[in-house]
Amino acid sequence: MEQLLGDVSYINFEINDQLENQIGLAPLPFTTMNKSSVGACKFFFAGSCRMGVRCPLRHMKADKTIVCKHWLRGLCKKGDDCDFLHVYNMSKMPECYFFSRHGECSNKECLFLHVDPSTKAQDCAWYARGFCRNGPLCRNRHVRRVCCQNYLNGLCLEGSRCKLAHPKYWPLPGTEIEPHKPRWTCHYCKERGHKVQFCHKLSPEERQKYMDDRNATNNYGDSHLQPGPGNGPQFVAGQTPRGTVAVNPKPGVQKSLDEVTCYKMAAKFALQPRIVASVKSVPLAVSTSQPKSLTERQKNLLPTLSRPLNCYYYDSPFLASNRMLVSCGIGLPQSIRFLHTDVTNVPSFDEYRLDSTKNSKAVSAKTEVDRKIFTYTIAFAGTVLATTSAKYAVKTLVQTLGPSASTLAMANVEVNLATIPESKNIVIKWRNKPLFIRHRTQEMIENERKVPLSDLRHPETDEQRVKDPKWLVCIGICTHLGCVPIADAGEFGGYYCPCHGSHFDFSGRIRKGPAPTNLEVPNYRFVDENTLIVG
Repeated sequence: MEQLLGDVSYINFEINDQLENQIGLAPLPFTTMNKSSVGACKFFFAGSCRMGVRCPLRHMKADKTIVCKHWLRGLCKKGDDCDFLHVYNMSKMPECYFFSRHGECSNKECLFLHVDPSTKAQDCAWYARGFCRNGPLCRNRHVRRVCCQNYLNGLCLEGSRCKLAHPKYWPLPGTEIEPHKPRWTCHYCKERGHKVQFCHKLSPEERQKYMDDRNATNNYGDSHLQPGPGNGPQFVAGQTPRGTVAVNPKPGVQKSLDEVTCYKMAAKFALQPRIVASVKSVPLAVSTSQPKSLTERQKNLLPTLSRPLNCYYYDSPFLASNRMLVSCGIGLPQSIRFLHTDVTNVPSFDEYRLDSTKNSKAVSAKTEVDRKIFTYTIAFAGTVLATTSAKYAVKTLVQTLGPSASTLAMANVEVNLATIPESKNIVIKWRNKPLFIRHRTQEMIENERKVPLSDLRHPETDEQRVKDPKWLVCIGICTHLGCVPIADAGEFGGYYCPCHGSHFDFSGRIRKGPAPTNLEVPNYRFVDENTLIVG
């Protein structure tokens, strides 16, 4: 038996405030949740995580193959929990964003990898839609999209521009709410999903009666058509004619027009009985001849009027637009004059016409070239003259922006290679920069060509950097901060920058230190065996 030892209702426990204020509230883990800001799962490293993809922590693999791009800039905050390497390794650098997005990179000293987008595996379009039938055998990548947390909470301000996924959770089939599916309501059993003619509770007799009533309702034709063969309903003998009845929505019942109230005039119809008289059509003769002469008695008995024709009466807009007069009378034929043959004095305009347009029977397409040859010639000559003038104007303007003749004379430097002994290095001035020229031995050449590209920060073979294996030509400026290296020094015997400790080999390639790229190779050419021109 339980006994109450003391009243604790007045005590405010800490758990009460946490529950009321929802402190520590977080969504339950799901498949596509964003795990970029959470820690690593320790059970996954031991191989004992049972939650799989629903684990709220990140499942990191031990084989890290890419250097962290945030660590390179000193901005990575994840430390040991980062999914990427925190080691300076040129062979495992991340992919360059600008090269992958735009196909080119303007930074000549870019440290990131430039990978051709056509050689990479593309994302699977079917998997992005929801299902790929190839499964793990698909040749494209299956990238799991991360759900938008704002959308899951109720509202995402980005809308369709959001880069995260906005899932649509449709209800299961058979539920009450099924979108994009019309539901009919039966008027007999009041159930949804079917019409009354397909109702399973309707007896055969009631269904037949319903179909007969429906067919009788549809027997009425268009109300604006007159009864006739194939037009409107056919009335049997003894039935009221169509002109004095009104169509009632109820099948088989007709109402007289005297009982119909007009909703617009608020009055009943008062139709007079129709009087149909026989009409004899009288043809009217229209000719171009003058009216026949009449006697004086006929003129007095049958007066003749002249009035303008009206297109509404004669159905001729041509007559009304020209305002023609017609003599109209009972004893006269109507006459209209269309042709004026008495006007023959038409002036000639041949003096003002071109020779190619004087022939009125000639086809315009055949004389087009003769008529426009002068215009085409003037246009072509003007275009040639304008193009030539623009060429010289642009050339003169561009030459004023270029370097002077004295500067161009200093751009090239000629070096006598016969004065440089083997295994020695000389320094000359070229464009206000130090220029290194080294006479390499056969041992130096063989040692530099044995170096694998995986050991180089800026991968370049020795053949790519020299035109003649015996001669190395490079600019003596360190690619780190612009210092001048020392020749025949360093761990690799080539060049050494004492300012920050960059080591270069006999091919001018960076081997150790902070310098990101190799020494720059200028444009040069060999005139003969003992003459070198740089620039």
